[in-house]
Amino acid sequence: SRITTYLVEHGILRQELWEWCIYWLQKRILTCTVVLIMLLIGWSLFGADITLFYLLGLLPLRRHLLGYHTKSPHTCAVLSLIIMLVVLLLHDILTNVPLFIYIVLNIPISFLLITYFLKEQNDPLLHLTKEEMKINNKKALYTFCNVSLIGIVMAFLKGSIEYASASQFGISTVIGSSAYAKWKKRGEEN
Repeated sequence: SRITTYLVEHGILRQELWEWCIYWLQKRILTCTVVLIMLLIGWSLFGADITLFYLLGLLPLRRHLLGYHTKSPHTCAVLSLIIMLVVLLLHDILTNVPLFIYIVLNIPISFLLITYFLKEQNDPLLHLTKEEMKINNKKALYTFCNVSLIGIVMAFLKGSIEYASASQFGISTVIGSSAYAKWKKRGEEN
């Protein structure tokens, strides 16, 4: 709050945006802290490259798909770390799939699931217009395609599926979070 108070006192930030700015700063600091912890733990257990490619699949797409939200930021941080550990452990076990089979099966299925979740995506908490939602959805699809392409290129360059699968496991984590959020919302509505 000292930072936002300073910004208000010096005319950089309007008073009515003070609370929003505090929320924004807290969210960014928590996100950066969690990502740093994920990098350190992932690096020590699975290697820096695998962890980076997992986060490459997870973080950019997470911004565009509405996933599950916990009631507190600290619960979110702990849950995110646990999920990352479980997913990267699964990745470690399942990386023996041939690249061709992986490309033919995993990427189209992920694309179809993302398209499905984007079609039904509408959260009043986002305060987005229909046009802004269309732009957001296009960005999500571009992000998916770009991350998948980067993973595939790295897989061919390195002669290993690990990079492509790590980024797809990050994407799958986001898809799983979106699926759980939709399932939970439908259960609450019934």
